[in-house]
Amino acid sequence: MKDILPVLLVILALAVVGGVIFGLWLIGREAVMVLAGLLVGGLALAGIIAASALPIRAWRKNDAKPIERQVIREVRILDSRPQPVPQLPPPTQPPFGVFPELLRASYQAGRLSARPGEAIDAEVRELPADGWDGDIT
Repeated sequence: MKDILPVLLVILALAVVGGVIFGLWLIGREAVMVLAGLLVGGLALAGIIAASALPIRAWRKNDAKPIERQVIREVRILDSRPQPVPQLPPPTQPPFGVFPELLRASYQAGRLSARPGEAIDAEVRELPADGWDGDIT
């Protein structure tokens, strides 16, 4: 069995080489030259791109001096006293707890519902006086 393996490998190699030679003979000399030209051209282009990477990398290299490092030492003081609780600022609220636009809208809604038979423009900014002289807001 050991004597047959090298013979089989030689036969396989001869079959592959023979198949490649037969295939090249079938496609012709001109097609082989075109394929070889494409292969050589592609390899040349890849070589040019690889060779141009070195000068570009050298040009883009950062030659700045490194930033000086600063050592910061953190000192913690062990203290058993309770820390004061941070106080939140009081919430800011508009006067009367509502916005003036909501007061105006509720007043207009009340005026519109007071007289069901009479049509009142909802976009009106000033309403006729109804005997109350107080401030809305």
